Amino acid sequence: MNLRHLQTAAGLCCAVLGVQTSSAQLATGDILVADLGGAVGNPLSKVVLIDPVTGAQTILSSGGLLASPTGIAVDCDGSILVGDIDFNSNDESRLIRIDPETGQQTIVSTGQLLSSPLVVSDITLSRCGTVLFAMKNRDLTTGAVIEVDAHTGAQRLIASLEGVGAGEDLVVDRNGTLFMTVFSVDESGNILDGVGKVIAIDLATGEHSLITSGNLLFSADAVALRKNGELLVADFLYGGLIGVNTEDGRQFQRTSPLMLPPSPSFSRDIAMEQSGAAIVIQNFFQTDQQGTTFHSEVLRVESFSPNAVATVLSNNGALGFTAAVTVVDLCVADLNGDGAVSNVDLGVLLGSWGPCQAPPSECGAELTKDGAVNSADLAALLGAWGACQ
Repeated sequence: MNLRHLQTAAGLCCAVLGVQTSSAQLATGDILVADLGGAVGNPLSKVVLIDPVTGAQTILSSGGLLASPTGIAVDCDGSILVGDIDFNSNDESRLIRIDPETGQQTIVSTGQLLSSPLVVSDITLSRCGTVLFAMKNRDLTTGAVIEVDAHTGAQRLIASLEGVGAGEDLVVDRNGTLFMTVFSVDESGNILDGVGKVIAIDLATGEHSLITSGNLLFSADAVALRKNGELLVADFLYGGLIGVNTEDGRQFQRTSPLMLPPSPSFSRDIAMEQSGAAIVIQNFFQTDQQGTTFHSEVLRVESFSPNAVATVLSNNGALGFTAAVTVVDLCVADLNGDGAVSNVDLGVLLGSWGPCQAPPSECGAELTKDGAVNSADLAALLGAWGACQ
């Protein structure tokens, strides 16, 4: 193992590890899964590339620094970012950067605010080079949101969830508002069915407010954001996807509650494709004469209604017990989806100039998450000019 140390603004150090993998150059639309291991014949934790058309699986990186990868994102430069828990170092959480072409793993940030008793449950990008960690304690009684610079490793506390619950998943909308699913537990530490929560957090102040709880949300787990501004929440135990209006907290049954066979099963994470379809990962247990094994499926949901169901895109193979999924988008400035940033996209942006309207209106030309289409978005579009990579 080749180690090198880099002093960061947070006083952290970075370790680099080369891992033998299959190489791949990521493309917009690719699906990446963080897997905790346990697959038959391939027990290591890993990052798996799923072809969005065929469902074919490619292991990009496995073992090495990856102990318990619970969150995954792709930075604007195409590198893979993983939120991981190191069980060999007092359950410290860390941010690992992976080169998709070589599989090389680098610890970017660890310790300090990412230390036990809180552990990472998921991550998301708030903007290029900036990662938000959803943190929770083992008892599911509290949590936090930690911001990590993906280049220097510097850490900053965004919000404490003391008295709120355990942070589970998170997503940032076009206005820079963070939405988070939260678990609640009773005095015995049991997850309280029927009181799943979604909260909003102001990234500037750390103040949080309740968006919705209970009703259709038994145990809110994963969350994603649709193009119309509606949240999609996956229920941890009961399988369905619930739509949540971020303005008034109204809930809508967006798929059948029994969308995710076989039983018993539970969904673990959601990511949205450019088409508007949702990619959902589910895990389930299978017991036979050989014992109990973990299995996983990658599902696609293309329509949203109380009776909507999912189709299986990929399953088993290298997948053991999956923890997180993301869809690669390396060309966010390609507003019309033709594979290039051009005069057409410039016209779309200029036609959308000004403050974003409230959901369900779309604001796809808002690239910098400041709530308006303005000169910052124009600069981002011009900086991405040309064919998408």
